[in-house]
Amino acid sequence: MPYDDDLPPLTGNPDSAIGFFVYPGRGCETASFGLLRRHDVSGVPVDWFWQCSCKTQYASTVSDAHFITCHTSLCIVLDHAAQLGLQLVVRDEGHFWDTRDTARPLSEVGHMNHLVARFVGALSDAMSNTGARMHAPIVDHPRFEKLEMGED
Repeated sequence: MPYDDDLPPLTGNPDSAIGFFVYPGRGCETASFGLLRRHDVSGVPVDWFWQCSCKTQYASTVSDAHFITCHTSLCIVLDHAAQLGLQLVVRDEGHFWDTRDTARPLSEVGHMNHLVARFVGALSDAMSNTGARMHAPIVDHPRFEKLEMGED
């Protein structure tokens, strides 16, 4: 089905679909890359569409260096795609894609880890009387308690 913001509307050809997976490292989601040939309403091929998403935040539960390796390695894959001529729209919450400064994603992941740790800690406390248990990847962070308390 066409996306609402496609002008003109484009429809994907499922028979043209190809894809591959990239596993950046422990704590990361697997990135699933896919290409699909799209055509206009008259059936004329227009472009190849590529979509992927991958959360690298919890690679930081291993170490900051591991997080940077995982996050930047995905950008290297995207760099190669751009060199092959693919037009990319990258939404990088860590801002490494735009800045190429590894301090920026470390700052962003630190902030996100703090927010998630505070939320998970509060939710866990609220659930403690119910007997229910919860698990979230942020709990595996070696500095979880400090993140939860805003000390890190």
